[in-house]
Amino acid sequence: MPNPFIVVFVWVLVLSGLYLTSLYSYLLFHSLSEIFSIVVACGIFMIAWNSRQFLDNNYLLFIGIAYLFVGGLDLLHTLAYKGMGVFQAHGANLPTQLWIAARYIESFSLLIAPLVLGRKLRSSFVLMGYFLVVVMLLSSIFHWRIFPDCFVEGVGLTPFKKWSEYIICLILICSIALLVRKQEEFDKVVLKLLVASIFLTIAAELAFTFYISVYGISNLFGHFCKIISFYLIYKAIIETGLTKPYDLLFRDLKQSEEALRGKEAALRESHFELERRVEERTADLMKANEQLKQEIEERRKAEEGLAERIRLEGLRGEVGVALAKGDTLRTLLQPCTEALIEHLGAAFARIWAYNEVEKMLELQASAGLYTSIDGSRSRVAVGESKVGIIAQERQPQIINAILSDPQIVDHDWAKRTGMVAFAGYPLIFADSLVGVMAMFAGEPFSEFTLDALASVADQIALGIQRQKAEEAFRKSGEELRFLSSQLLTAQETERGRIARELHDGIGQSLSAIKFRVEDALGQLAKGSTESSVSNLVNLIPVIQSTVEEVRRITMDLRPSTLDDLGILATIAWLCREFQSTYSTVEIKREINAEESDVPNPLKIVLYRVMQEALNNVAKHSGANMVTISLGRKNNTIQLAIEDNGCGFDVEEARSVESSKRGFGLGSMKERTELSGGTFAINSAKGKGTFVLASWPHNEFNRNRQI
Repeated sequence: MPNPFIVVFVWVLVLSGLYLTSLYSYLLFHSLSEIFSIVVACGIFMIAWNSRQFLDNNYLLFIGIAYLFVGGLDLLHTLAYKGMGVFQAHGANLPTQLWIAARYIESFSLLIAPLVLGRKLRSSFVLMGYFLVVVMLLSSIFHWRIFPDCFVEGVGLTPFKKWSEYIICLILICSIALLVRKQEEFDKVVLKLLVASIFLTIAAELAFTFYISVYGISNLFGHFCKIISFYLIYKAIIETGLTKPYDLLFRDLKQSEEALRGKEAALRESHFELERRVEERTADLMKANEQLKQEIEERRKAEEGLAERIRLEGLRGEVGVALAKGDTLRTLLQPCTEALIEHLGAAFARIWAYNEVEKMLELQASAGLYTSIDGSRSRVAVGESKVGIIAQERQPQIINAILSDPQIVDHDWAKRTGMVAFAGYPLIFADSLVGVMAMFAGEPFSEFTLDALASVADQIALGIQRQKAEEAFRKSGEELRFLSSQLLTAQETERGRIARELHDGIGQSLSAIKFRVEDALGQLAKGSTESSVSNLVNLIPVIQSTVEEVRRITMDLRPSTLDDLGILATIAWLCREFQSTYSTVEIKREINAEESDVPNPLKIVLYRVMQEALNNVAKHSGANMVTISLGRKNNTIQLAIEDNGCGFDVEEARSVESSKRGFGLGSMKERTELSGGTFAINSAKGKGTFVLASWPHNEFNRNRQI
């Protein structure tokens, strides 16, 4: 945060400059003051209007709409000011009338805004309502001329003007009281800034109750108060909306996360209970008939695989929640190490962040046997000990006999504490090292351990990089990208989809297996061995179907071919899968790129964009020919998908996209632009569709390291 003394010093310079400007030309001073408030008012509207679909706090949306019209009236007031020459037939009374009209709109808006919290707000109706009110006010001033006089030349302010200012001050005081009553709906800093802004608005109005000339000193003081007031509301809404979106947009997210964790805990408990019951049935069957041993073993392995995936999702969920809640590296990563302990059976787990300047790994979180981060391993040089070697080679390691590993520097400690296993994983973001996570255990780790670490490595790396970017922003004042919000949205969407897949597919299959096993046990109890064996044999297709469903879910999450064979092989696989499903559609591939041409972080983006485009072709186009092109052109990676289908109206489709999430255009555009690329679509009814996504090759690599 900026030094308060520097902020005060800057403001003294600004206000002094404005005062000197008023001595040179009061009209220039007045125009600069009003333009500042007009720009802030329009900025509030743009922030509120463009984020309205995400807002839980209707106060911001209501205030944003109101300040659009307040800014408009202030603009007319500025143009009408005495000496500007825009409205030559009017004197100083006109700008004073416009001022009073704007302040009534502003004060009543601030009074009403706290009352809309928790209510459904139809933004289009509010916008139209303000439009009609402002039109009526302007008509009463310019056309009907029934608006009361506010200023008389040579006399000064009229009683109506003074009483109006007092009434406006009273309304603003009431708005502060309502804000304080609703303080639980606001971030504390935002609330303080709003209240301070309203208090300065009151001070400005009181200053405007006793000037004789529109160029008087009280008028000057009032405009100073207004400038600072609008600066404070800028700090509360515009700056906070850009740099700390959670303070305005996602205040209810914490409650949703806690509810989600409760559901995940219930899911784990349900699975553990199911696993216990299955193991009991398995033991009974093995005693009853040795011939069934192989079938039961296969079923147990399938369930263990499912259990590992459920554990994996639980780990990913807790890590995702931790990364969303933390505001420092310590609070960000400590829950992640605790989740590793809980889900992977480690004795203790640690996460180091990489200091690129000093080429050192700095311990940020530790859970389990050791919780201190200030010990001898708090700083590890790259290449030193096991953790430093993982950072140097950027390769994961798992060892189940650490006493025979020379890279473990303290064998006496391992003997004393009973540690036998080690697992470590590098944290890489956009091909750059950002840290290392490692675990020790008194029991050997399974192969699942590295898969689990790999599943959360990108999340944690992104969290570390995001936190470093936020800290760098607070130091340098540069704007942050919305990495956190995009991560949360993607996590919640994917988690919901996986939950439905597990419930509707695998859950149903396991229930069927359970009922058939219970039926076979009943027949065994009655002595009908042959019938029970037949029923268990019939279970094999159901189990096989469950295994295939697990593989399908895995492929949906991330195709294994993408990591094993690369993007070009994955494109070929996706085209074959599409044509096997939609045999009437011919796919023509024009691949003019090598595997090395495509950066690793871009491969999943290319795959998802292509997958969404082919889904649109199958669902909506009616095409019988699709051409997919991928290549490098002028140091740019370009992906083009063209079909000869029925086409559509792009603007209409975007309207559908915003209201019903149709066609998936928003998803493709969002993925492309978030990865540093540009997205374009060209289509018309009856003329097919052409989709083009492109990424500057060097720019992509640079952006991914921000």
